[in-house]
Amino acid sequence: MRHALVELLRKRIKEIFGLDEANIVVNPPEEFSFGDLSSPVAFHLAKKLKRRPAELADELAKDLAKLNCSFIASVEPVNGYINVRYSREYLQKVAIDIIDDVIRFSSSDVGKGELVQLEYVSANPTGPLNVVSARAAAVGSALVNLMRRAGFDAKSEYYVNDVGGQIEKLAQSFEIRCRNILGENINMPDDGYFGEYLIDYALEFLKDKNNRNKINLDYLKNYIVERILNDQLKALENFRTRFNRFVFESDIRRSGKIEYVVKRLGELGATYEKDGAVWFAASRYCEGAEDSVLVKRNGEYTYFLVDIAYHLDKFERGFSRVLDIWGPDHHGHLFRMEAAMNALGYHNRFSVILLQQVNLISEGEKLIMSKRAGRIITMEELVNAVGVDVARFFFLMRRIETPLDFDLDLAKKQSDENPVYYVQYAHARICSILNFAQNNGFVLSKEKFLENIKELKEFEEIELLRKLAIYPWVIERSAVNFEPQSLPQYLVELARLFHNFYHKHRVIGRAPRLPESVSYARLALIEAVACVIKDALELMGVSAPESM
Repeated sequence: MRHALVELLRKRIKEIFGLDEANIVVNPPEEFSFGDLSSPVAFHLAKKLKRRPAELADELAKDLAKLNCSFIASVEPVNGYINVRYSREYLQKVAIDIIDDVIRFSSSDVGKGELVQLEYVSANPTGPLNVVSARAAAVGSALVNLMRRAGFDAKSEYYVNDVGGQIEKLAQSFEIRCRNILGENINMPDDGYFGEYLIDYALEFLKDKNNRNKINLDYLKNYIVERILNDQLKALENFRTRFNRFVFESDIRRSGKIEYVVKRLGELGATYEKDGAVWFAASRYCEGAEDSVLVKRNGEYTYFLVDIAYHLDKFERGFSRVLDIWGPDHHGHLFRMEAAMNALGYHNRFSVILLQQVNLISEGEKLIMSKRAGRIITMEELVNAVGVDVARFFFLMRRIETPLDFDLDLAKKQSDENPVYYVQYAHARICSILNFAQNNGFVLSKEKFLENIKELKEFEEIELLRKLAIYPWVIERSAVNFEPQSLPQYLVELARLFHNFYHKHRVIGRAPRLPESVSYARLALIEAVACVIKDALELMGVSAPESM
């Protein structure tokens, strides 16, 4: 209905003021008390018409109020804003529409089928996935789901850095672990990988006695990379995270795209030579970017150059926009990559979300983690401790760009303090009520709900309906603004409104204590709430249990 109000305002502005106003914004206001929809369009008109926003808002509000639109109960101008309240009839229809098809109700075409790609996790295959990778997995997969619901053709991708300096150090470390087990006294280099997971892999490798004759660096490198990668992908699968495609750095290096990038940037005048190396003039193409080496003086390609080739490959595959989710230590790389995409002609089509650090908190103390030193809590360990549902919900609750303090003690609680439990319990409670109703002779059908839905009149009922009505907007905003945290925040508030309603109003009853018609109306209301909770949780990769 938000889009309907946009079109209505556009039409009335054309007829009243003779203006074709394209910049019309309509959103739910931050304060529920202001109404269901609000528009600042009068401020845009004021600049063109040389009039005060408050006057224009008042004029438009009076005009809209005269139209007797079925979905509008009232229109009020407040300090230049036009605030609209939904009619009770429209809100009642919302509940029926949700029960009928919650996916259709919550879908939009704001994405217009745009082909976009999201790359996330992409962890080096040098050890088990850690909690930052787990957060990236939760955020990335939820964003893909949200963008698809909002009308984008969104694809997910995982980039495997299977070559390079880190892989060489990993192979050397693995070889040393193997030789140590066989009795050779070789010390690990200071920059090696000290994690106990390499000892476990070495023991597994040497269990096959035939492998003792294969302890050479090249063979061990291929073995350990494949072994670790397989375990990473298994952990992601268990974390309900899947990808449309995997791309390997080794394939990019063999594709000829790296050489093409160097040639193309040279033809564009975007490179220069200095100290025997080939540099990219990044500072010319993006503010804050520093010039960076593409080809070292010894002819070796830098990671930066390979990454440019990989991202060029993305666009050449037809993606109109590319979104990467990176760790917090990639800030400098962001600007130079943006500069490279600008130089190659892909202005404003490459975006990066810098996912911030995860701090695991136990008994009020922050746990210190380091992959290379072997002090890590893996994704699997976290999931085993708190469960997939809790982990994904907690990772999605906070803004992506802010560090997350993951309270392990709170995550394990089965009480209202735990937001996951609070939301899931609302769904389970509703399922229990609906089952009880059916067992006591109530027919839970669309016809019965339609027949009685007009009985919803109480304040708590209307508040729930109003919250349900904004569900499509929550999804759209989350998708367009890359704000998946909006969804769990919405669910916590919806659950709060439901629990409040349930504590104040009986749902199932018979006359004279409670008219049957009111029971049917309230059963329709809570079923709509359950549909939205379940759908939203599924978008987040979280289950919606029917009993707890």
